[in-house]
Amino acid sequence: MSEANINAIYSTETHRTKETAEPLADFLKLKVNTYSSAQEVAEKVKREHAGQRILIVSHSGTVEDIIQQLNGDRKDCPVGEDYDNLCVVTLWNLGTTGVVNMNYGRPSNGLADLTVQSLTFKPAQPTTKDQIVFTAVIKNIGKERAFPSTLSFDIKGETKPNFVPALDANKTYSIQRTMQISLPGNYQTQVIVDVNKTVRESKTDNNSLTTSFRVSREPPSPRPCRSNEKCCEPIRTSKECGLCWPLNKPCP
Repeated sequence: MSEANINAIYSTETHRTKETAEPLADFLKLKVNTYSSAQEVAEKVKREHAGQRILIVSHSGTVEDIIQQLNGDRKDCPVGEDYDNLCVVTLWNLGTTGVVNMNYGRPSNGLADLTVQSLTFKPAQPTTKDQIVFTAVIKNIGKERAFPSTLSFDIKGETKPNFVPALDANKTYSIQRTMQISLPGNYQTQVIVDVNKTVRESKTDNNSLTTSFRVSREPPSPRPCRSNEKCCEPIRTSKECGLCWPLNKPCP
């Protein structure tokens, strides 16, 4: 496409279309112009680029809308579930439009598939005094590159969005969150990848993972027991006790 004498390049605002357009734009030293609708970009092409060759990078569904706005038949270039569709639209002087369905690059052989491979935390038995480190590993188990997306990382109801960069097939990306929980109890952490549904995937039922964990009360500091207490956790070679307990109650 670098030899196709492209005069201008247009892309939507999404990461995946910009990443498709930018390598060619950099090579040709052209700016990537953005647009928000099929009607907008079609009107710009008609008004500002007569006699020129324009590259428009878009999405499935929207490509057909652009063709229609350029007075073409949207059925002449249906865009399916592959990334290698190239629709060549020619506007003739007499007001007619020609559409040719082509492909570019290496053949597309499937879609991306983002999954939460693991969701772990350390220490394994956290207490209220610990800084708990949660680690989520995201993997693209699909056949094509996954474009940048947003991940939701929730710990005991507190959600934080995280940016996930583009991932080639079989590549992983790790994200960590650290939190200290002051109240003992049972909690859950959940990670949802591609929470905004911006990545075309072969499966979407494997985009989340939930893990349960318990936070225990911080153990008391060792001390000598009082006269009305007994020692339930003796410390060797020390007069201090790990857990002093009332004399009239059984040790927990």
